[in-house]
Amino acid sequence: MRKHAKNAIQAATTTDQAQAGAATPVSDPSGATTLLDVRPDLERGDDPFNRIIEAAAVTRQGDTLVIVAPFEPAPLYAVLGTYGFRHETACVAPDEWRVRFIRIGTGSTAV
Repeated sequence: MRKHAKNAIQAATTTDQAQAGAATPVSDPSGATTLLDVRPDLERGDDPFNRIIEAAAVTRQGDTLVIVAPFEPAPLYAVLGTYGFRHETACVAPDEWRVRFIRIGTGSTAV
């Protein structure tokens, strides 16, 4: 299962827009709906939390938000979990973590 999740996450291709930090709709075999690469935000010293919450807000039940970060964004697991997301995490390089957040419900609070 872990290998499958890692391959699925790696299938979410980073586009030029995603590298610029924009939430990018994607179509790929992993089923990712939106790819959000927060590494440029963090390199500029910006906090990407609001962008992540905004992207989560438009993620519908059954859709997937993939977040690319330079470290494991463990605090997001609980935050997005309360909004009905489960996650699959893969470290694809020492400075690249990909987390698939799959919205499986509406959660206790609407994002």
